[in-house]
Amino acid sequence: MNKTFTILILLLTLSSCSKEKKCSDFKVGNFKISNPELSDWIISRTDSTQTEINSNTGMKIYNSIEWKTDCEYILTYTKVLNPGSQVVDFIGKKVKIKIIETNSGGYICKTNINDIELEMVKID
Repeated sequence: MNKTFTILILLLTLSSCSKEKKCSDFKVGNFKISNPELSDWIISRTDSTQTEINSNTGMKIYNSIEWKTDCEYILTYTKVLNPGSQVVDFIGKKVKIKIIETNSGGYICKTNINDIELEMVKID
């Protein structure tokens, strides 16, 4: 009886640890882009806004978010602080993003800008 109880507890613990995340688990939080060329960017997201901060340059990009589904959303650039010449042109522009894969620590998404794939790691 005692062994059966121990095995049951172990199985329940393992199944909860390996539980796959859903897209909706990543609607809010702080994220880091793991792609090496964009690894200086930290993203902070609420259900309706996203702020992107470059830890190297100090640039801040503010976006509004419109969730189309749990796995698809549209970012609209609203403001840039410490702008580079290219980014200013993006204010008011929309970027469609689709989460194509999730895991326990983050997700992979695809943007409509040159079909770029990004791996986002949730940092808290």
